Amino acid sequence: MVLFLVVTLLQQREDGNMKNLSSVKIIRINLEKILKDRDISYYDFSKILRMDCSNVHKHIKGNRSISLNLLDKFGKALDMSPKDLLSRGCLNDQR
Repeated sequence: MVLFLVVTLLQQREDGNMKNLSSVKIIRINLEKILKDRDISYYDFSKILRMDCSNVHKHIKGNRSISLNLLDKFGKALDMSPKDLLSRGCLNDQR
Protein backbone atom coordinates (compact mmCIF):
# COMPACT_ATOMS: atom_id res chain seq x y z
CA MET A 1 0.00 0.00 0.00
CA VAL A 2 2.81 2.41 0.87
CA LEU A 3 4.55 1.69 -2.43
CA PHE A 4 1.31 2.47 -4.26
CA LEU A 5 1.05 5.83 -2.48
CA VAL A 6 4.65 6.72 -3.28
CA VAL A 7 4.21 5.81 -6.95
CA THR A 8 0.96 7.80 -7.09
CA LEU A 9 2.61 10.86 -5.54
CA LEU A 10 5.54 10.63 -7.95
CA GLN A 11 3.19 10.33 -10.92
CA GLN A 12 1.25 13.39 -9.79
CA ARG A 13 4.48 15.33 -9.46
CA GLU A 14 5.69 14.18 -12.87
CA ASP A 15 2.34 15.01 -14.47
CA GLY A 16 2.69 18.56 -13.21
CA ASN A 17 -0.28 18.17 -10.87
CA MET A 18 1.03 20.50 -8.20
CA LYS A 19 -2.26 22.12 -7.17
CA ASN A 20 -1.97 21.09 -3.53
CA LEU A 21 1.60 22.22 -3.03
CA SER A 22 2.57 25.45 -1.30
CA SER A 23 4.44 28.15 -3.19
CA VAL A 24 7.58 27.44 -1.19
CA LYS A 25 7.42 23.73 -2.05
CA ILE A 26 6.95 24.58 -5.73
CA ILE A 27 10.02 26.84 -5.61
CA ARG A 28 12.08 24.08 -4.01
CA ILE A 29 10.93 21.44 -6.52
CA ASN A 30 11.64 23.83 -9.41
CA LEU A 31 15.09 24.69 -8.08
CA GLU A 32 16.05 21.04 -7.68
CA LYS A 33 14.79 20.21 -11.17
CA ILE A 34 16.54 23.17 -12.82
CA LEU A 35 19.85 22.48 -11.06
CA LYS A 36 19.66 18.82 -12.06
CA ASP A 37 18.72 19.61 -15.68
CA ARG A 38 21.57 22.11 -15.97
CA ASP A 39 23.99 19.78 -14.17
CA ILE A 40 24.73 22.40 -11.50
CA SER A 41 25.79 21.07 -8.10
CA TYR A 42 24.81 22.79 -4.86
CA TYR A 43 28.48 23.66 -4.47
CA ASP A 44 28.64 25.34 -7.91
CA PHE A 45 25.33 27.09 -7.28
CA SER A 46 26.59 28.37 -3.94
CA LYS A 47 29.65 29.85 -5.64
CA ILE A 48 27.44 31.65 -8.18
CA LEU A 49 25.31 32.98 -5.31
CA ARG A 50 28.33 33.78 -3.12
CA MET A 51 26.72 31.87 -0.28
CA ASP A 52 27.88 29.01 1.89
CA CYS A 53 27.04 25.67 0.29
CA SER A 54 25.40 24.30 3.44
CA ASN A 55 23.06 27.30 3.57
CA VAL A 56 22.06 26.88 -0.07
CA HIS A 57 21.37 23.21 0.58
CA LYS A 58 19.28 24.03 3.67
CA HIS A 59 17.20 26.60 1.77
CA ILE A 60 16.47 24.23 -1.10
CA LYS A 61 15.78 21.20 1.10
CA GLY A 62 13.42 23.15 3.36
CA ASN A 63 15.42 23.52 6.54
CA ARG A 64 15.54 27.29 6.06
CA SER A 65 12.99 29.67 4.63
CA ILE A 66 13.32 31.34 1.26
CA SER A 67 12.80 35.09 1.46
CA LEU A 68 11.74 37.26 -1.46
CA ASN A 69 15.27 38.67 -1.61
CA LEU A 70 16.70 35.17 -1.80
CA LEU A 71 14.16 34.23 -4.46
CA ASP A 72 15.38 37.21 -6.51
CA LYS A 73 18.97 36.09 -5.98
CA PHE A 74 18.15 32.52 -7.10
CA GLY A 75 16.40 33.86 -10.18
CA LYS A 76 19.31 36.09 -11.18
CA ALA A 77 21.81 33.27 -10.67
CA LEU A 78 19.77 30.99 -12.95
CA ASP A 79 18.98 33.76 -15.47
CA MET A 80 15.27 33.38 -14.73
CA SER A 81 12.63 35.60 -13.21
CA PRO A 82 11.42 34.79 -9.70
CA LYS A 83 7.98 34.36 -11.30
CA ASP A 84 9.35 31.42 -13.28
CA LEU A 85 10.58 29.74 -10.09
CA LEU A 86 7.10 30.14 -8.60
CA SER A 87 5.36 28.77 -11.68
CA ARG A 88 3.57 25.46 -11.49
CA GLY A 89 4.37 25.04 -15.19
CA CYS A 90 8.11 25.51 -14.74
CA LEU A 91 8.72 21.79 -14.39
CA ASN A 92 6.88 21.06 -17.60
CA ASP A 93 8.87 23.76 -19.42
CA GLN A 94 12.20 22.34 -18.20
CA ARG A 95 11.58 18.84 -19.61
